[in-house]
Amino acid sequence: MISKVGKGNKKTAESNVFPPLFVSISTDTYSMPKIFIYAFAAAIITIGSCSRDNDSFSDAAPGLNGSWKMTKVYDKGPDTFAIPSASATRNVVITFDHGRFSANTIVNHYSNGIYKIQNDTTILFESFASTKVAEDTWGGSFGTMLMSCGLQSSFPCRNPAFRLNGNTLTITTVLRYDYTFEKL
Repeated sequence: MISKVGKGNKKTAESNVFPPLFVSISTDTYSMPKIFIYAFAAAIITIGSCSRDNDSFSDAAPGLNGSWKMTKVYDKGPDTFAIPSASATRNVVITFDHGRFSANTIVNHYSNGIYKIQNDTTILFESFASTKVAEDTWGGSFGTMLMSCGLQSSFPCRNPAFRLNGNTLTITTVLRYDYTFEKL
């Protein structure tokens, strides 16, 4: 025999062998308006804690728009420079256009890319679509640059730093590679 809490907190006997699916909360201790207020406050705190720490992102940096050819990749691991393979038939080129980018490596294509600039010193590659053909070290290092934030084991990640000096763009990551591009 199971007893359940009924209306007015009176125990009633029931010959049902299955326990009740819902147990009512005594209205003496909590009221629905109080529960709603606590739930609403928790939701506001949760939503507020998910905002970005720094809202200073933009989609423009003076001189960045246009096409850039990758000319050097510094590999910090063995302290050497990577070079394109002798059989490479095309250059690695990225094109920036007011918050959007596209790129070609030796065998892959990146499109519908979105980037943001923070404080005119760092660049965040947010999203992109790409083909997935195996790359050599030269082209593969470019993909590493685009995914550098997602490949880091820390949160929040450190966005790649960039520097424009005339027709030269340098992108420095905390990962293995640093990159040099020349404006086309």
